[in-house]
Amino acid sequence: MSDDGKHKRWFPLESNPDVMNAYVEKMGFPTSLFSFCDVLSTEEWALGMVPTPVVGVIMLFPIKPHTEEADKEEAARIEKDGQT
Repeated sequence: MSDDGKHKRWFPLESNPDVMNAYVEKMGFPTSLFSFCDVLSTEEWALGMVPTPVVGVIMLFPIKPHTEEADKEEAARIEKDGQT
C-alpha cells in the first residue's frame, strides 16, 4: 500500500474461458499450446475432462462482505506481525 492513501483496485476476472482465451491471445499468449477451460469439479470424473498438461489454475469466487472483512483482518494481522 502506498503512503498517499490510494488503494489499487482489482477488477473481477471474466469466468468465461472463451473470453479469457481471446483476451490473452491478443496479448500474444500461445493459445494453440495452452488455453483456459472450465473445471466443473475437483472430483475425478470432472478432472478427466480437463485437457493436459495443466500448468496452472485460476480460482474465481464471488466477493462478499464477509470476504472483504476477512481480507481487512488479515492485512491488519500482517501489518502487525509480518508475513509468514
